Amino acid sequence: MFLVLYFIGHYAMKVNLISRAAAGTAGLSYAIFLVHHQFIYDAGAWIAKIDSRAEYFLVMGCLIVLIYMAAWALAKVGAALNGCRWMRRLDEKMNS
Repeated sequence: MFLVLYFIGHYAMKVNLISRAAAGTAGLSYAIFLVHHQFIYDAGAWIAKIDSRAEYFLVMGCLIVLIYMAAWALAKVGAALNGCRWMRRLDEKMNS
């Protein structure tokens, strides 16, 4: 499956919308990695109760939007903390 996606990706990235979405996701990839498990865990019991396919896709779409919003907020907080003087001093003390 990875190889199929790898070769399709070469052609898919020529589509402007896909290329822009991938570029935006790449900048948030670590924050998404940190956040998505918690959201999926919290929504698991709710998702298990869904009977209709349309409602399932609606919930998954909302879940994806929430994950991106939380990842964006986490990335902003991380960037703000990395720019703080006291955080740089703490980092220097830990690495020295």
